[in-house]
Amino acid sequence: MSESNADHIITVLREGHDDLDAAAQLRPTAVEILVDRMSEGLAFLGHAEAIDGSAMVGLHTTEPDCELILTVTDGVDLADLDATMWLPAEAWLRLLTGRLDAGPQPATVVIESDGVTLDDLCRVFPGF
Repeated sequence: MSESNADHIITVLREGHDDLDAAAQLRPTAVEILVDRMSEGLAFLGHAEAIDGSAMVGLHTTEPDCELILTVTDGVDLADLDATMWLPAEAWLRLLTGRLDAGPQPATVVIESDGVTLDDLCRVFPGF
């Protein structure tokens, strides 16, 4: 993260938060600015060595709505969530082994995405 970006984020945090009140919340205008820029500061803010192993956490925020994946491995990083899928474990195993048809699925298989489809995932896992 460049120093000017870091300085800007610190300024917004200071202006958007009351340091004297631990229960104070950030102002909505500060949240709007920071939510898109915080990935730039994760390497500085996060301490991956604080946990044993690694972690991958799905984040669903509101105000503003956002879906991200927080990864904690050798470092800390954010990635955009491209899709969310709900399905029975049996259907998941069939998908992984190329046995889940890409055609119409029962209501128990749901994928929410602006771009990734079940057909795409079936091509990713063609079977063996």
